[in-house]
Amino acid sequence: MNKKIVGLVTIVLLMVMMTAGCGVKQIEEQPPQVNEPAPVTPSNAITELYPLTLNSYWKYQVNESDKVLIEEKVAFAEDNKAQLIITDEATVMTIVYEYGKEPEQLMAVNSREEFYEETSLLEEKPRFKNIILQGPVEKGHTWESDGLTYTVMDMEAEVDVPAGHFTNCVVIEAKDEPNKFQNIAYYCNGVGLVKEISQGDEYRQTKELAEYEVK
Repeated sequence: MNKKIVGLVTIVLLMVMMTAGCGVKQIEEQPPQVNEPAPVTPSNAITELYPLTLNSYWKYQVNESDKVLIEEKVAFAEDNKAQLIITDEATVMTIVYEYGKEPEQLMAVNSREEFYEETSLLEEKPRFKNIILQGPVEKGHTWESDGLTYTVMDMEAEVDVPAGHFTNCVVIEAKDEPNKFQNIAYYCNGVGLVKEISQGDEYRQTKELAEYEVK
């Protein structure tokens, strides 16, 4: 697998991420929730599909485990930038995102692995620009970034995950056909990333939302 593929799995897996000493937490059984966010509209598409507001967090289960294995939190946010801290059982990573205009889009512009200090990187010069979301958010829209081809596959998908039942989800596929890599991400308006499936020749990983709070 080339470095671009590893980078996408790290970033988009969202991103893709992780804190030493962070214990694995058991998910308590709760009645299923029904979440019916409003459909995406051109005026709020990107910021609502991935609302990276300060202190918002998302917790995910991986490969249908009953434990939280990935936790993501917006540690810093200012103007059109936000810094996400992502932890798992082994390590921690941080990613800086930037909302752009003309076209409306969300880009990952900086990242650090083994990042054990809550230090803002918002003022650092962008090291790359990986576009993970781009408008107009409508079925069939495509764009290319970092060797991957992204396509909006669906605008009204329904998804069942440990956090509940979600409707009106946007499904975005990212593919690198020469390397047989595929990533399918489900974003829900006002929530963010709800489910993600990444697969290649020798692996398959699912990531499902277990708990979240958008501030």
